Amino acid sequence: MICPNCRENNPEGSKICKNCGVDLMSESNNINFPQNNYNPPIDVMSNQASSGYNATSEVNEQSQGTYNPPIDAMNNQVSSGYNATSEVNIQPQGAYNPPVDTMNNQVPSGYSAVPEVNTQPQGTYNPTMDLGNNTEQGSNTSTIIKNGSVAKNKIFIIAIITVILILAVGGGIYFATSKNETKASDNDSNVTSAFFFAGSNSKSALYSADGKKLTDFIFTMTKKFKNGYALVKTDEGYGIIKSNGKPSVAYGKYKYMTEAAGMYRVEDNDKNEFLINAQGKVLYDLKGKELRNYICAESYSELVDKKSGKFNILNEEGKSLLELEIKENAELKGSCDNHGFLSINYDGKVYVISLEAKKVVYTIDSETPYCINTIDDDGKIMTFIPCTSVTNVMGEPKIIKDGKLLDLSSICKKVGYSNGVYMCDAHDGLRYLLDKDMNIGTLLTYKYANSISYIDNYTYALTLDPTTHFKSTVEFYQNGTLVKTVVGRSLYEKKAVTDGVYILKEGIVNTYMYKPNGEMLLDQSFKSIRGFYSNDVAIVSEDLNTYYLINNKGEKISEEYKKVTKANESSDKYFIVYDGSSEGVIDEKGKVVFDIKYNKVTINTLVNGFVSGEFITKDSKYVIYDIEKGKEIATFDKKPSYDYNYITINNNGKKQYYTYTGKLFYEE
Repeated sequence: MICPNCRENNPEGSKICKNCGVDLMSESNNINFPQNNYNPPIDVMSNQASSGYNATSEVNEQSQGTYNPPIDAMNNQVSSGYNATSEVNIQPQGAYNPPVDTMNNQVPSGYSAVPEVNTQPQGTYNPTMDLGNNTEQGSNTSTIIKNGSVAKNKIFIIAIITVILILAVGGGIYFATSKNETKASDNDSNVTSAFFFAGSNSKSALYSADGKKLTDFIFTMTKKFKNGYALVKTDEGYGIIKSNGKPSVAYGKYKYMTEAAGMYRVEDNDKNEFLINAQGKVLYDLKGKELRNYICAESYSELVDKKSGKFNILNEEGKSLLELEIKENAELKGSCDNHGFLSINYDGKVYVISLEAKKVVYTIDSETPYCINTIDDDGKIMTFIPCTSVTNVMGEPKIIKDGKLLDLSSICKKVGYSNGVYMCDAHDGLRYLLDKDMNIGTLLTYKYANSISYIDNYTYALTLDPTTHFKSTVEFYQNGTLVKTVVGRSLYEKKAVTDGVYILKEGIVNTYMYKPNGEMLLDQSFKSIRGFYSNDVAIVSEDLNTYYLINNKGEKISEEYKKVTKANESSDKYFIVYDGSSEGVIDEKGKVVFDIKYNKVTINTLVNGFVSGEFITKDSKYVIYDIEKGKEIATFDKKPSYDYNYITINNNGKKQYYTYTGKLFYEE
């Protein structure tokens, strides 16, 4: 039985794939619709939701990536055959905090509740996971902006906040990338990143990435670095430091300090409150004003001034992006900042703000609060979903094109986006792709499995109804025109095709690769095809005895091995190979980058993008490599453990800590 997810050949009658664990008895429909993302403002001084809002769980200062299974986007449910969560971490494992329904302050169905996050999380690093196209998804109605002038050309998906509680013995860290330093003379030129490390006295010190000690163990509280600065606390009091360890705001200058979206809210000994920047400049006197911050929004704040009767949306610099009059019974709702854009809903209008342009770029009339959903590749279409997490709240699907508002409510109940194409749940109960003018296009809903694979509305392959066709038949369409019919084979799976290759099957075991024009990519069959991955590379086997890499041009790009697997779920760049006695590593071009001579190879991609490898030699040594540079970091007699920014090893009764440059920087 061929697995629909990884295409591994499993024994007939198997219920679970032996390779990837997918339920073989069900079919998944992998379509992405982003999740609603409204988060209430937080009173940053009391750490409580502002009046009139529901509270949400506290956010870890260093949130980690999490795996999200494919979702039936229109119904907001995990696709059949997938678990609600999947543990993909390589090593070591940590405590997982699930996403929170921010309106009801509850953990979504299928997740377990977790404890509250400490102010200074302690921790062993949890590696990132390959989100692929499996992002958080929602299913309410969408508003679309088309052909507008959008500053950034990105597709992005709004995700529900995920929180990770990181536990460890010995110490906690935060990683910081130094940006926007004030003067070159004030900073060590070699210090580009730094981390906090908690020693045996429970206080933290700051170290550079290469193990240089930048401060003594003086910090009783630390926050993550933002734009090169971090809020800290010592026995002298609160302060702000740069990533070289030098204070920009002296310890104890203020009685209390807290973060406020790139700025800091402070209180002096006379209980006067101010909003300052990281260099200590006072931006606003907060007397008679209310400052609001959103849990998931790190780039803007709301400043309410009841005396003047106005409120302002402030960016990280404290500059006003939008000023509105305070109106009785009018509730303001903001969204998370998403790759440079945010939406502010107030008094029947949705204001779309570009953080880069520092201004409102669109205004939509709507009593329903909308949050930004997606932006397409060239920035011409922006979609929205209602900010509420209540699934029965509906809005009208809209398009703003050339400055004009178009209404899709007559044809669509819901509008979504996946893999570069837009789709519509129509009033007839069927799902369609939308064409370039946002009209109803190709049908996606069929009563039989593995019905359609598509590149876009005009280029797709369709398995004809098996109840009306004696033999399996697939039709290939390009630019909306039928170009080829293949009889005797059917589509392997229903999916959006991003690599330009359709997979067809003949019988139970044999699979074939086809081009969009219906011609065979290769005149041969495969017993197993895993991929294609994001780099347009797949792992294939002709006989299930040996495996190799192939690209989407049909070219064999590696030697054959007894086993080939992706190095980890975070990257498609490296593959671990096994020749029957030893393991090694090849890259995405099939080149051997680490000789095939090791007992075991494990590759981890850290949150900051650093790729490390653990290679166990034949004499049981543990060799740690910087994979990208091909450079050996250290060799140990015992198995080490890996944190976000350092390696830990127990050696002769001592616990030693090494950086990923191989320097021993602390032991106890």
